[in-house]
Amino acid sequence: MAPGGGVRGDRRRDAPPARGRRGRARGAPGVPRRITRGIGRVAVLADASRPSPFLAELDRDATPDELAAADRAESAARAPVPSATGRARAAKPPPPAASGPEAARVEQALRTWRAARSKADGVPAYVVINDRHLVGIAERRPATTRELAACPGIGPAKLAAYGDEILALVTDATSGPGQ
Repeated sequence: MAPGGGVRGDRRRDAPPARGRRGRARGAPGVPRRITRGIGRVAVLADASRPSPFLAELDRDATPDELAAADRAESAARAPVPSATGRARAAKPPPPAASGPEAARVEQALRTWRAARSKADGVPAYVVINDRHLVGIAERRPATTRELAACPGIGPAKLAAYGDEILALVTDATSGPGQ
């Protein structure tokens, strides 16, 4: 027996109806149900004792205006999805690029290292270090662990895991050929 004297799973008659995700009572009488999707054909099962105002719409062929409206709605469904703020998401901006030839050389060395490191670790490249932080390191060209730790995106974990490798790459790229 469940608390309240009933059998577990039994719904008491005076209990409120079960609520769906949107707060409406599920299966409550008098709550109209609408058909929202159907491709090609739709099978509708209805109770003849409770007529539905929506089933009358299904008893005829669609007019050309209704077909055109459905096509417009389908096209709109493929449009960019608005974000939580209500604005459509903008196209992704191109990845940032380092300014200056020396920074570009460091950036290229870091990108090559990141690709090899991410493959060896079995993780995506952005997990090793993302583009924005990679460009920030290339711009600053840190020479010490303290300078590298001051770069955005380099916390204690990344400093411990990749710090020595990044510093060696930056040093090689800044003092390498072309200098």
